[in-house]
Amino acid sequence: MAAITTSPDTDDLATVMAEIIWLASQENSAFTAANMAAIDPSFQASFNAVYSGSIDATFKFEAEAAHAYSMMSAVTDITFTYTSDVGQADLVLMSTSDSTDSSVAGYHASPGQADKGGGDYWSAGFFNAALASMQAQADLGAGHFSGVVLLREIGRSMGLVYSDAAESDDQLPDLLDRERYSVMSDRADQDAGNRAGHAVTYMALDLAALQVAYGVSDHADGNSRYVLTDAGSAALSVEEGDMSIGNAYACIWDTGGTDRIVYSGRSDIVINLNAATLDGEINLGLGNLRGLRAVATLTNAERAGMFDDIRTAGGSFS
Repeated sequence: MAAITTSPDTDDLATVMAEIIWLASQENSAFTAANMAAIDPSFQASFNAVYSGSIDATFKFEAEAAHAYSMMSAVTDITFTYTSDVGQADLVLMSTSDSTDSSVAGYHASPGQADKGGGDYWSAGFFNAALASMQAQADLGAGHFSGVVLLREIGRSMGLVYSDAAESDDQLPDLLDRERYSVMSDRADQDAGNRAGHAVTYMALDLAALQVAYGVSDHADGNSRYVLTDAGSAALSVEEGDMSIGNAYACIWDTGGTDRIVYSGRSDIVINLNAATLDGEINLGLGNLRGLRAVATLTNAERAGMFDDIRTAGGSFS
């Protein structure tokens, strides 16, 4: 059974969290067959409002969905369980492979879309397997487009909101309205493509909201290693305590131990240890470093890595 409640009153997170969230420590997810939408008319109506084709007999993005659920449960006090029992499902995921006239990559309803009765709710999400962008597989070590779409929409299913003003009375500061700070933003880096350059975890602003809503988990509390690799040089890993990313973005949630951030590639690197923030006036203290003689010897790219507002707004290593 999945009940709903109002989200905690936290002004700083109003830009990223909906008013209604789940009242639960566990959610059951169903990757569905074609007849699932017929069980609740609101599911079929939601599908028809966006897509013209049919619902796939087999869900096409099971791996990406499982990854998104695992990334959320890693940092919060909530777990997800797959079920084939329709009556036990709280979150229902479906895909379509023949809606070629729709450009919508995916859509998931917020908590409490449909009332089963007796205070029990569920909601559904739909994903467009007909799009070439959603069919693209990730490059080695990279974050791909369909992966971040599943992160975003499953985030919405748990009460996160899109970063645009249409869904939130408050807007994120422009510098923070980017995928590297929240997967709920659709503003990826300009060099991101379908196969690389996207987030592979929930990002700092997402974590802040999800942890307020669903509690905080101990994660990576041993001696951990975080490795940044050159694009295409090593496999992606988001394993607890042993993260390795290439052409991707990932957020570190680490609750203990002695940890290392490692880079051993062929490029220059800036490791910025500023804590993440919800504030649009970011890293003003960095201005004090601009006049140092050592800074004048750096390349333009190195200086950009240290001082560019977009790169350093949330605390990052890049």
